[in-house]
Amino acid sequence: MECLTELAKEAVIKLGDLVVDSTVKHYKYLTQHKKITSNLEEEYKKLKRIKETLEIRVNIEKRKGYEIAPEVQKWLSEVTSIEIKLQKLLSDENKANKNKKFFGGKCPDFALNYSLGKQGTKSTEDITSLKEEEKKFKDLSYPNAALTLKDIFIKDIKSLMSRKLLITEVIEKLKDDEVKMISICGMGGVGKTTLVKELIKSIEISKLFDDVVMTVVSQNINYEKIQTEIAELLGIESKKDSPQGRAMQLFARLSKANRVLIVFDDVWDILDFELIGIPFREHEKSCKILFTSRDENVCLAMGSKVNYQVPVLFEEEAWYLFREMAGKVVDRRDINPIAREIAKECGGLPLAIVTVGRALSNEGKSAWTDALNQLKKSSSFSHVGKSVHPRIELSLKFLNSNVHQFFLMLCGLFPEDFDIPIEGLLNHAMGLRLFEDITSSWEARDRVDTLVVDLKRKFLLLDSNVKGCVKMHDIVREVVLSIANQNAEDRFMVQYNFKWIKKEKLDNINALSLILDDTKELENDFECTTLKLLQVRAQETKPIFWPEHFFKGMCALKVLSMQNLCIPKLPSLSQVSGNLNTLQVEYCDVGDISIIGKELIHLEVLSFAHSNIKELPIEIGNLSILKLLDLICCNDLNVISDNVFIRLTKLEELYLRMSNFPWKNNDAAIKELKKISHKLMVIEMKVRGDANFLKELDFNNLQKFWIYVDPYTRLHRSLFLELKVLNLCAMDYQSICNTLVLLQLVNKCEMLSIRKVINMKNVTTKLLHDRQNKYLKYLKVDSCPNLEYLIDGSISQIHTLELNNLKNLKEICHSSHHHEVERLMTEFSDLVELELRDLPSFTGFNNATILNELNQVSKLLFLVVVVIIIIIIIIIIIIIIIINSSSLIIVISILI
Repeated sequence: MECLTELAKEAVIKLGDLVVDSTVKHYKYLTQHKKITSNLEEEYKKLKRIKETLEIRVNIEKRKGYEIAPEVQKWLSEVTSIEIKLQKLLSDENKANKNKKFFGGKCPDFALNYSLGKQGTKSTEDITSLKEEEKKFKDLSYPNAALTLKDIFIKDIKSLMSRKLLITEVIEKLKDDEVKMISICGMGGVGKTTLVKELIKSIEISKLFDDVVMTVVSQNINYEKIQTEIAELLGIESKKDSPQGRAMQLFARLSKANRVLIVFDDVWDILDFELIGIPFREHEKSCKILFTSRDENVCLAMGSKVNYQVPVLFEEEAWYLFREMAGKVVDRRDINPIAREIAKECGGLPLAIVTVGRALSNEGKSAWTDALNQLKKSSSFSHVGKSVHPRIELSLKFLNSNVHQFFLMLCGLFPEDFDIPIEGLLNHAMGLRLFEDITSSWEARDRVDTLVVDLKRKFLLLDSNVKGCVKMHDIVREVVLSIANQNAEDRFMVQYNFKWIKKEKLDNINALSLILDDTKELENDFECTTLKLLQVRAQETKPIFWPEHFFKGMCALKVLSMQNLCIPKLPSLSQVSGNLNTLQVEYCDVGDISIIGKELIHLEVLSFAHSNIKELPIEIGNLSILKLLDLICCNDLNVISDNVFIRLTKLEELYLRMSNFPWKNNDAAIKELKKISHKLMVIEMKVRGDANFLKELDFNNLQKFWIYVDPYTRLHRSLFLELKVLNLCAMDYQSICNTLVLLQLVNKCEMLSIRKVINMKNVTTKLLHDRQNKYLKYLKVDSCPNLEYLIDGSISQIHTLELNNLKNLKEICHSSHHHEVERLMTEFSDLVELELRDLPSFTGFNNATILNELNQVSKLLFLVVVVIIIIIIIIIIIIIIIINSSSLIIVISILI
């Protein structure tokens, strides 16, 4: 009882204390509100000084690029909130002093005073709490986490379908765990960087990678800059000064990451990933690499197995982008046709389209017309020159050698958007002695092929739709010619219409391309003593009078190319006889050509391709050091004079594809061809009619050939110099097998076409026996009525097989042993394309295989039948047992 009393007393005392304290506190709110407010102001001043100091420190951290800690940002926000409350409190305090409601204004407003006192006390406590909280801050900021690049890249690709499809393909490849490196290649200004930025935006939105970082490499690789940019984007605060230390930091961070994509933009040379600090060994799965380059060779050298090329825009896409850039002005009737032509002149190059479109967006018709005229004249429309040309010039600067640059200049001599024949480039290069260490035409051909591939990979040359040709983008051509025209040693010039040429322009010109339009007569006083290459081409084949002494002032001329001209009489060439190495008279209507053999005895390359010469005169035999003679499509040629071929002792390449050349009337030429055939490295010929003379030819030394034996059909030369091609048509199989030279060619060829050959039951018994042909990749057999099967040996390297209109063909591989057939079938592992048409007797790859499969099937069917019978018997026995069991049960129940 005493305990309860004591507890009750304590409870009453504590309750009293609480009541008293609460009463005193509330009394102070009422009576001491001014003191409370004054104290609040003092505390706030202290807090404000702390805030100002903190804000200075925060701004310093922000300038460093650091992220401010969330607790610091919250603290500053709460201080701002306190400021707002204090301003309102002081405003209310002033009102309290002015507004006294009772006894004629002599008595204060107790309710308001109480409220001010209470609010002031609470705010003071909040300020005290904020000051204590500020003292506990350890770090105001921390380095940024990996930046999100999609917010930085604000441009988009404007719904260009070709780019969207490419982005989709790249993303799908990035999802493949086996793909670690992807390259995106293309010429300068084609939009590689823009495409990659759009790609990064898509990747970050889809969360395909945890981190995506991008750094620009450029021409001179700065590894420290690359390391720093990657570290910053990954949120790494580098504390290492040495390249090795930074590399170790990056390696440690990237090795622990799950999914990181590192993008290197504008790569010009091979990157050392180890030096940067990127884990890129075979077993490393932490990061993938994507890079852009304008040189595919760099991509291949870095080990990229997946390489995408960014092409120029299609015409409709180019117009869409141009319209977006130029605006609605292009919809005006007077400007729309001009605008469309300007868009075409930009050649599908996005940078040029964007630059020109924006430049003309607010201009009138006169500005549009002037821009079109400038672009058509290739005179560097100022806006294009400033933005696009430097990029192309940079690509030219970084070419592997001066030979690359000179070769591009040769390409620039052809008209805009022209299908440039590689054969013509070869002839020019040989004539100019471009390759100092090369003496044979075959070696020069290899070098030209290498240059073409290399320049394509650098996107300075483009693929053509015409076989054996390349193209050059108009803007690249313009830059190449601009540079060539400024070169003191090798000045190149392209001139339209001879009559407009200025004599002072010809000073120190080394190469000149004349493109004639309405010229009917060339001037007689044309003089250029430094000229080494002259290329004359007419837009239309019209008669042009050549003055007798036109070449008088061209004593240094080494290459003369005349195309699409009507030349009733060739002018004197004696003035250039000492140096002229290459002469091309192609697609020309030309008269007597004997003057060539009389005056140009130093010629090494002579081409009359597609010209209408009727006779190859005896004088041509004087060209004793000639290496290449081209008579392709000289379909009016009827006579090759005696004693011509036999004197061409240095001849390496001979092109004799003429549609109707009467070989049987040119016995002397055939005999001479037999004597020089063993020296030839390249030959192209078409034989219509009796081909018996081929038996005595010796083509053992051939490296490339295109030989078509056919009395009827005309065939295009599309595959020549890409493959060693042999076409056999309308012949007897035994005759082929008895012609040694044909068997030699069969065993060397890469493409073999056999058509309308009779008495041939099997292709490989004699033609492709004993695995002698290790090169054959393309085999076509058509309309051979006696063929029953294709091979009984191996042609395992074949890529393409076409079989057509073979009425009696039963099988491809012939063997009575299916194990041997299975071996042959496995050796067709390289087969990519198989075309079978009109084979009414065809039963399959091999009959032995089919019979074996039928035997296997019959055995399987027998086993199935046996099993089924056994199952039926078991079921019957079970039924009988069940029936008997039921009967027994019935009998027993009756007895009971």
